[in-house]
Amino acid sequence: MSYTPPVFEKASGQLTLPAKAESLRTVELLIQHLFEVHGISTDYLGNVLIAMSEASNNAIMHGCPGGCTPEFELHYAYSDHTLRFAVKDCGLGFCEESVPDPTLPENLERECGRGIFLMRRLSDELVYSDKGRQVDLIFRVS
Repeated sequence: MSYTPPVFEKASGQLTLPAKAESLRTVELLIQHLFEVHGISTDYLGNVLIAMSEASNNAIMHGCPGGCTPEFELHYAYSDHTLRFAVKDCGLGFCEESVPDPTLPENLERECGRGIFLMRRLSDELVYSDKGRQVDLIFRVS
């Protein structure tokens, strides 16, 4: 079985991806593509890859409950040394404040719950909207 790599637009676009772990590879390829075609320094690559993997994984794991189309949308844009991403799912949403702080002693041993913390630390801006069904991440990559 041969693999056909996805085709991405140069500066902006939208993807609808299945809510499956395999979609994380497409997200990674998109980010690598954006860095390559825009000549973005790889100094920023790790932060963008980790934060976007967390955002996409949250959509896959938490954003596609039963009765919901098992897919999520990824919007991306690059301009003026800024990468912008929006990850949107069809889930029930959530309240960011209800997520336990992973740096508190009682949460240090938990196996999950660090995604939002990581996204917030690795991006320049992180905003939830649509009752938590969409997360926007902005990276200044000058």
